[in-house]
Amino acid sequence: MSISERKEAILNAVKAAPSPVRPSTLMDSIASSRASLNRDLKSLADAGLLQIQGKGRSTRYVEGVDPNEPPKARRRWSTAATALLQSLSTPPATRPQVQYDLSFLTAYTPNLCSLLPPQLALHLFHAGYCGQASSVHAEPAEQPLKELAWSSACLDGISMRLDDAKLLLNGQPHADGLSRDALVLLNHQDALDYVRAIAAEQDLSAATIIDVQALLMRDLVDAKLIGSIRARPIYGCDYAPSHDPAILQSLLESIGRKAQQIHNPIEAAFFTWVNLSYLQPFNFGNGATARLAANVPLLHKNCAPLSFQGVGRADYELALSGIYQKRDVRAAVELFEFVYRKSAQSFQQ
Repeated sequence: MSISERKEAILNAVKAAPSPVRPSTLMDSIASSRASLNRDLKSLADAGLLQIQGKGRSTRYVEGVDPNEPPKARRRWSTAATALLQSLSTPPATRPQVQYDLSFLTAYTPNLCSLLPPQLALHLFHAGYCGQASSVHAEPAEQPLKELAWSSACLDGISMRLDDAKLLLNGQPHADGLSRDALVLLNHQDALDYVRAIAAEQDLSAATIIDVQALLMRDLVDAKLIGSIRARPIYGCDYAPSHDPAILQSLLESIGRKAQQIHNPIEAAFFTWVNLSYLQPFNFGNGATARLAANVPLLHKNCAPLSFQGVGRADYELALSGIYQKRDVRAAVELFEFVYRKSAQSFQQ
Protein backbone atom coordinates (compact mmCIF):
# COMPACT_ATOMS: atom_id res chain seq x y z
CA MET A 1 0.00 0.00 0.00
CA SER A 2 1.51 3.36 -1.04
CA ILE A 3 1.70 6.35 1.32
CA SER A 4 -1.17 8.15 -0.42
CA GLU A 5 -3.29 4.99 -0.42
CA ARG A 6 -2.52 4.45 3.25
CA LYS A 7 -3.56 7.98 4.17
CA GLU A 8 -6.76 7.61 2.18
CA ALA A 9 -7.47 4.33 3.98
CA ILE A 10 -6.89 6.04 7.34
CA LEU A 11 -9.27 8.88 6.43
CA ASN A 12 -11.95 6.46 5.25
CA ALA A 13 -11.63 4.39 8.43
CA VAL A 14 -11.99 7.46 10.65
CA LYS A 15 -14.93 8.82 8.64
CA ALA A 16 -16.73 5.48 8.82
CA ALA A 17 -16.27 5.09 12.57
CA PRO A 18 -19.30 5.93 14.75
CA SER A 19 -17.05 7.41 17.46
CA PRO A 20 -13.50 8.84 17.84
CA VAL A 21 -10.90 6.26 16.76
CA ARG A 22 -7.86 4.94 18.67
CA PRO A 23 -4.60 4.50 16.72
CA SER A 24 -4.54 0.86 17.86
CA THR A 25 -7.92 0.33 16.19
CA LEU A 26 -6.54 1.66 12.91
CA MET A 27 -3.65 -0.80 13.12
CA ASP A 28 -6.16 -3.62 12.67
CA SER A 29 -7.26 -2.32 9.27
CA ILE A 30 -4.22 -0.46 7.91
CA ALA A 31 -1.21 -2.40 6.58
CA SER A 32 1.43 -0.23 8.20
CA SER A 33 3.92 -0.13 11.05
CA ARG A 34 2.95 1.84 14.15
CA ALA A 35 5.67 4.42 13.42
CA SER A 36 4.41 4.95 9.85
CA LEU A 37 0.83 5.14 11.07
CA ASN A 38 1.76 7.79 13.65
CA ARG A 39 3.55 9.85 10.97
CA ASP A 40 0.52 9.62 8.68
CA LEU A 41 -1.84 10.58 11.49
CA LYS A 42 0.29 13.62 12.35
CA SER A 43 0.47 14.64 8.69
CA LEU A 44 -3.31 14.33 8.26
CA ALA A 45 -3.91 16.28 11.48
CA ASP A 46 -1.47 19.03 10.43
CA ALA A 47 -3.38 19.33 7.15
CA GLY A 48 -6.67 19.68 9.03
CA LEU A 49 -8.06 16.45 7.58
CA LEU A 50 -8.16 14.86 11.03
CA GLN A 51 -8.71 16.35 14.46
CA ILE A 52 -6.97 15.05 17.58
CA GLN A 53 -8.86 14.52 20.81
CA GLY A 54 -7.10 13.73 24.08
CA LYS A 55 -3.42 13.05 24.79
CA GLY A 56 -1.13 10.08 25.35
CA ARG A 57 -3.00 6.81 25.70
CA SER A 58 -6.29 8.70 25.51
CA THR A 59 -5.55 10.04 22.01
CA ARG A 60 -8.43 9.65 19.56
CA TYR A 61 -8.99 10.88 16.01
CA VAL A 62 -12.09 12.30 14.32
CA GLU A 63 -12.72 13.68 10.86
CA GLY A 64 -11.35 17.18 10.33
CA VAL A 65 -13.43 20.16 9.30
CA ASP A 66 -12.84 21.83 5.94
CA PRO A 67 -13.47 25.56 6.59
CA ASN A 68 -14.64 25.95 2.99
CA GLU A 69 -17.41 23.38 3.35
CA PRO A 70 -20.76 23.82 5.10
CA PRO A 71 -20.02 22.26 8.50
CA LYS A 72 -21.22 18.91 9.76
CA ALA A 73 -22.42 18.44 13.31
CA ARG A 74 -19.65 17.22 15.56
CA ARG A 75 -19.71 18.99 18.88
CA ARG A 76 -18.64 17.74 22.28
CA TRP A 77 -21.07 19.17 24.83
CA SER A 78 -20.30 19.70 28.51
CA THR A 79 -21.70 17.31 31.09
CA ALA A 80 -24.45 19.78 32.01
CA ALA A 81 -25.48 20.40 28.40
CA THR A 82 -25.31 16.68 27.62
CA ALA A 83 -27.68 15.91 30.49
CA LEU A 84 -30.15 18.45 29.10
CA LEU A 85 -29.88 17.17 25.54
CA GLN A 86 -30.19 13.53 26.60
CA SER A 87 -33.46 14.41 28.30
CA LEU A 88 -34.68 15.56 24.87
CA SER A 89 -33.38 12.53 22.97
CA THR A 90 -36.75 10.83 22.54
CA PRO A 91 -38.25 11.13 19.03
CA PRO A 92 -40.19 14.40 18.64
CA ALA A 93 -43.37 12.51 17.72
CA THR A 94 -43.38 10.83 21.14
CA ARG A 95 -43.00 14.04 23.15
CA PRO A 96 -45.95 16.04 24.45
CA GLN A 97 -46.42 19.28 22.55
CA VAL A 98 -45.35 22.31 24.57
CA GLN A 99 -46.68 25.84 24.19
CA TYR A 100 -44.85 29.16 24.20
CA ASP A 101 -44.11 30.20 27.80
CA LEU A 102 -44.83 33.92 28.07
CA SER A 103 -42.83 34.22 31.29
CA PHE A 104 -39.57 33.44 29.46
CA LEU A 105 -39.77 37.00 28.11
CA THR A 106 -41.99 38.85 30.57
CA ALA A 107 -40.06 37.76 33.68
CA TYR A 108 -36.83 39.10 32.20
CA THR A 109 -35.85 42.52 33.56
CA PRO A 110 -32.91 44.07 31.70
CA ASN A 111 -29.76 44.47 33.82
CA LEU A 112 -31.37 42.68 36.78
CA CYS A 113 -31.83 39.36 35.00
CA SER A 114 -29.26 37.68 32.75
CA LEU A 115 -29.63 34.71 30.42
CA LEU A 116 -25.85 34.42 30.17
CA PRO A 117 -23.84 33.91 33.36
CA PRO A 118 -22.91 37.56 34.18
CA GLN A 119 -19.19 36.84 34.46
CA LEU A 120 -19.21 35.08 31.08
CA ALA A 121 -21.03 38.03 29.49
CA LEU A 122 -18.35 40.36 30.86
CA HIS A 123 -15.50 38.14 29.63
CA LEU A 124 -17.04 37.92 26.16
CA PHE A 125 -17.50 41.69 26.08
CA HIS A 126 -13.80 42.20 26.78
CA ALA A 127 -12.98 39.63 24.09
CA GLY A 128 -15.22 41.25 21.48
CA TYR A 129 -15.02 44.99 22.15
CA CYS A 130 -13.23 46.76 19.31
CA GLY A 131 -12.81 50.20 20.95
CA GLN A 132 -14.48 53.55 20.47
CA ALA A 133 -12.77 54.10 17.12
CA SER A 134 -14.41 50.87 16.04
CA SER A 135 -13.39 48.83 13.03
CA VAL A 136 -16.77 47.10 12.82
CA HIS A 137 -18.14 49.71 10.41
CA ALA A 138 -14.91 50.11 8.41
CA GLU A 139 -14.07 48.72 4.97
CA PRO A 140 -11.75 45.91 6.23
CA ALA A 141 -14.71 44.39 8.08
CA GLU A 142 -16.39 43.40 4.82
CA GLN A 143 -14.62 40.06 4.31
CA PRO A 144 -15.37 38.70 7.82
CA LEU A 145 -18.98 39.81 7.34
CA LYS A 146 -19.14 37.89 4.06
CA GLU A 147 -18.07 34.78 5.97
CA LEU A 148 -20.76 35.56 8.54
CA ALA A 149 -23.39 35.76 5.79
CA TRP A 150 -22.21 32.42 4.37
CA SER A 151 -22.21 30.64 7.73
CA SER A 152 -25.75 31.80 8.49
CA ALA A 153 -26.92 30.79 5.02
CA CYS A 154 -25.39 27.33 5.59
CA LEU A 155 -27.61 26.94 8.64
CA ASP A 156 -30.51 27.68 6.29
CA GLY A 157 -29.44 24.74 4.15
CA ILE A 158 -27.26 26.06 1.32
CA SER A 159 -24.48 23.72 0.18
CA MET A 160 -22.16 26.30 -1.40
CA ARG A 161 -18.47 26.27 -0.50
CA LEU A 162 -17.02 29.37 1.15
CA ASP A 163 -14.66 30.05 -1.76
CA ASP A 164 -17.59 30.05 -4.20
CA ALA A 165 -19.65 32.16 -1.81
CA LYS A 166 -16.95 34.83 -1.62
CA LEU A 167 -16.75 35.00 -5.41
CA LEU A 168 -20.52 35.45 -5.64
CA LEU A 169 -20.58 38.08 -2.88
CA ASN A 170 -17.73 39.93 -4.58
CA GLY A 171 -19.81 40.24 -7.75
CA GLN A 172 -18.78 37.21 -9.81
CA PRO A 173 -21.78 35.34 -11.28
CA HIS A 174 -22.25 31.83 -9.92
CA ALA A 175 -21.66 28.96 -12.34
CA ASP A 176 -25.23 27.70 -11.83
CA GLY A 177 -26.78 31.12 -12.34
CA LEU A 178 -29.03 32.61 -9.67
CA SER A 179 -29.89 29.34 -7.95
CA ARG A 180 -31.89 29.23 -4.74
CA ASP A 181 -28.65 28.80 -2.79
CA ALA A 182 -27.21 31.89 -4.46
CA LEU A 183 -30.35 33.90 -3.74
CA VAL A 184 -30.38 32.84 -0.07
CA LEU A 185 -26.74 33.89 0.25
CA LEU A 186 -27.21 37.24 -1.52
CA ASN A 187 -30.24 38.00 0.66
CA HIS A 188 -28.17 37.25 3.75
CA GLN A 189 -25.54 39.69 2.54
CA ASP A 190 -28.14 42.40 1.84
CA ALA A 191 -29.70 41.88 5.27
CA LEU A 192 -26.29 42.02 6.93
CA ASP A 193 -25.41 45.22 5.06
CA TYR A 194 -28.65 46.68 6.40
CA VAL A 195 -27.82 45.52 9.95
CA ARG A 196 -24.39 47.11 9.70
CA ALA A 197 -25.82 50.40 8.44
CA ILE A 198 -28.67 50.60 10.96
CA ALA A 199 -26.41 49.64 13.88
CA ALA A 200 -24.17 52.61 13.13
CA GLU A 201 -27.14 54.88 13.87
CA GLN A 202 -29.42 53.13 16.37
CA ASP A 203 -29.98 50.06 18.54
CA LEU A 204 -32.35 47.15 17.91
CA SER A 205 -36.10 47.68 17.42
CA ALA A 206 -39.07 45.62 16.26
CA ALA A 207 -39.08 47.59 13.00
CA THR A 208 -35.45 46.65 12.36
CA ILE A 209 -36.19 42.97 13.03
CA ILE A 210 -39.08 43.04 10.54
CA ASP A 211 -36.88 44.75 7.94
CA VAL A 212 -34.19 42.07 8.39
CA GLN A 213 -36.75 39.31 7.80
CA ALA A 214 -38.06 41.08 4.70
CA LEU A 215 -34.59 41.33 3.18
CA LEU A 216 -33.80 37.69 3.97
CA MET A 217 -37.00 36.38 2.36
CA ARG A 218 -37.09 38.66 -0.69
CA ASP A 219 -37.91 36.66 -3.87
CA LEU A 220 -37.95 33.41 -1.87
CA VAL A 221 -41.55 33.36 -0.60
CA ASP A 222 -44.91 34.92 -1.45
CA ALA A 223 -44.61 38.71 -1.20
CA LYS A 224 -47.54 38.80 1.25
CA LEU A 225 -45.47 36.79 3.76
CA ILE A 226 -42.47 39.11 3.61
CA GLY A 227 -42.17 41.42 6.60
CA SER A 228 -45.52 40.25 7.97
CA ILE A 229 -46.26 38.70 11.35
CA ARG A 230 -47.25 35.03 11.37
CA ALA A 231 -50.99 34.32 11.56
CA ARG A 232 -51.01 30.53 11.29
CA PRO A 233 -49.76 27.64 13.44
CA ILE A 234 -46.42 25.92 12.94
CA TYR A 235 -47.15 22.27 12.20
CA GLY A 236 -45.08 19.12 12.39
CA CYS A 237 -43.05 19.76 15.54
CA ASP A 238 -43.33 19.29 19.29
CA TYR A 239 -43.24 23.03 20.04
CA ALA A 240 -46.27 25.21 19.34
CA PRO A 241 -45.63 28.96 19.60
CA SER A 242 -48.52 31.40 19.52
CA HIS A 243 -50.03 32.24 16.14
CA ASP A 244 -52.04 35.28 17.23
CA PRO A 245 -50.59 38.19 15.19
CA ALA A 246 -51.47 40.80 17.81
CA ILE A 247 -49.71 38.83 20.55
CA LEU A 248 -46.70 38.13 18.35
CA GLN A 249 -46.41 41.81 17.38
CA SER A 250 -46.60 42.87 21.04
CA LEU A 251 -43.96 40.34 22.09
CA LEU A 252 -41.72 41.30 19.18
CA GLU A 253 -41.86 44.93 20.29
CA SER A 254 -41.06 43.85 23.85
CA ILE A 255 -37.98 41.97 22.63
CA GLY A 256 -36.79 45.09 20.81
CA ARG A 257 -37.38 47.36 23.83
CA LYS A 258 -35.71 45.05 26.31
CA ALA A 259 -32.71 44.44 24.05
CA GLN A 260 -32.20 48.22 23.83
CA GLN A 261 -32.18 48.51 27.63
CA ILE A 262 -29.53 45.83 28.24
CA HIS A 263 -26.20 47.49 29.03
CA ASN A 264 -23.92 44.62 28.00
CA PRO A 265 -24.20 44.11 24.21
CA ILE A 266 -23.15 40.46 24.55
CA GLU A 267 -26.12 39.72 26.81
CA ALA A 268 -28.31 41.79 24.45
CA ALA A 269 -27.19 39.69 21.48
CA PHE A 270 -27.83 36.41 23.30
CA PHE A 271 -31.20 37.68 24.57
CA THR A 272 -32.18 38.66 21.02
CA TRP A 273 -31.04 35.40 19.44
CA VAL A 274 -32.80 33.05 21.86
CA ASN A 275 -36.00 35.10 22.24
CA LEU A 276 -36.56 35.57 18.51
CA SER A 277 -35.79 31.89 17.94
CA TYR A 278 -38.26 30.96 20.67
CA LEU A 279 -41.03 33.35 19.59
CA GLN A 280 -40.98 32.39 15.86
CA PRO A 281 -42.80 35.62 14.90
CA PHE A 282 -42.68 35.12 11.11
CA ASN A 283 -43.92 32.51 8.65
CA PHE A 284 -40.43 32.04 7.22
CA GLY A 285 -36.87 33.01 8.05
CA ASN A 286 -37.09 33.04 11.84
CA GLY A 287 -33.71 31.39 12.40
CA ALA A 288 -31.75 33.64 10.07
CA THR A 289 -33.59 36.72 11.33
CA ALA A 290 -32.64 35.85 14.91
CA ARG A 291 -28.97 35.30 13.99
CA LEU A 292 -28.57 38.53 12.03
CA ALA A 293 -30.70 40.72 14.32
CA ALA A 294 -28.53 39.63 17.25
CA ASN A 295 -25.69 41.52 15.59
CA VAL A 296 -27.41 44.90 15.89
CA PRO A 297 -26.60 45.42 19.62
CA LEU A 298 -23.07 44.10 19.05
CA LEU A 299 -22.24 46.39 16.14
CA HIS A 300 -24.07 49.32 17.76
CA LYS A 301 -21.76 49.05 20.79
CA ASN A 302 -18.61 48.50 18.68
CA CYS A 303 -18.25 44.78 19.35
CA ALA A 304 -17.20 42.06 16.92
CA PRO A 305 -20.17 40.50 15.11
CA LEU A 306 -21.56 37.06 15.93
CA SER A 307 -20.88 34.32 13.36
CA PHE A 308 -21.96 30.69 13.60
CA GLN A 309 -19.19 29.54 11.26
CA GLY A 310 -18.19 25.96 11.98
CA VAL A 311 -21.51 25.02 13.59
CA GLY A 312 -23.55 22.25 11.99
CA ARG A 313 -27.32 22.48 11.67
CA ALA A 314 -27.90 19.54 14.01
CA ASP A 315 -25.86 21.12 16.81
CA TYR A 316 -27.54 24.48 16.25
CA GLU A 317 -31.00 22.93 16.48
CA LEU A 318 -29.99 20.89 19.53
CA ALA A 319 -28.86 24.03 21.35
CA LEU A 320 -32.23 25.68 20.76
CA SER A 321 -34.26 22.56 21.54
CA GLY A 322 -33.56 23.00 25.25
CA ILE A 323 -35.28 26.39 25.07
CA TYR A 324 -38.23 25.18 23.00
CA GLN A 325 -38.90 22.22 25.28
CA LYS A 326 -37.76 23.32 28.74
CA ARG A 327 -36.83 27.02 28.59
CA ASP A 328 -33.34 25.80 29.54
CA VAL A 329 -30.54 27.88 28.01
CA ARG A 330 -27.55 25.74 29.08
CA ALA A 331 -26.80 24.27 25.66
CA ALA A 332 -27.50 27.60 23.92
CA VAL A 333 -25.11 29.39 26.30
CA GLU A 334 -22.41 26.84 25.58
CA LEU A 335 -22.81 27.14 21.82
CA PHE A 336 -22.96 30.95 21.98
CA GLU A 337 -19.78 31.14 24.08
CA PHE A 338 -17.95 28.88 21.62
CA VAL A 339 -19.00 30.80 18.51
CA TYR A 340 -18.55 34.28 19.97
CA ARG A 341 -15.04 33.64 21.28
CA LYS A 342 -14.16 32.31 17.84
CA SER A 343 -15.91 35.23 16.10
CA ALA A 344 -14.14 37.86 18.22
CA GLN A 345 -10.73 36.30 17.67
CA SER A 346 -11.26 35.96 13.92
CA PHE A 347 -12.64 39.49 13.50
CA GLN A 348 -9.80 41.19 15.35
CA GLN A 349 -6.91 39.31 13.70
